[in-house]
Amino acid sequence: GSDAKSCHWLRKKMVTENIGLDESEIEVVENSSRYSFLSLLSVLGQFGTRSMNAKAIIYPYWENAARGWEDVLSIVLLFQILFYLVPVILVLAVLIKLWKKRRFHFSDVKEWLADRQEARWARQAQKKAEAAAEPKGKEKEKQSKPKKEKKIRGLARKEEGENEKNS
Repeated sequence: GSDAKSCHWLRKKMVTENIGLDESEIEVVENSSRYSFLSLLSVLGQFGTRSMNAKAIIYPYWENAARGWEDVLSIVLLFQILFYLVPVILVLAVLIKLWKKRRFHFSDVKEWLADRQEARWARQAQKKAEAAAEPKGKEKEKQSKPKKEKKIRGLARKEEGENEKNS
């Protein structure tokens, strides 16, 4: 970030002052983030003109090799970006096509949600009405006994019917 740039400037200033060279004769190379994404993008932006330098500077062989690899990796980065963009563009195209052919609209979704809410309120009101209609306490117990008796009577009738059939 800005710390790296200020540090780069400070180093360049120290070298030029201590050696006593003119700025046109010296270049300080910051290579700690040489192969990062943003650095390679900047190399890609300067691709045809980067190797042309007006300064009469002879770089050591390792710097020339590193600059060559920067060029190669910037081209690889370009292809990576292209290969990532193709599927993204295809997915976007399919999504746009599906969106244009959709059979529903947001107003339909709104209506569906409102209908669901009304149905839920109706079920809740029905449950409340059923709960209010049910007898409470002793009255409930009195009503439950005849139901059991009816079941017992029904079983007794079935048994009687079976006994008559068997006889």
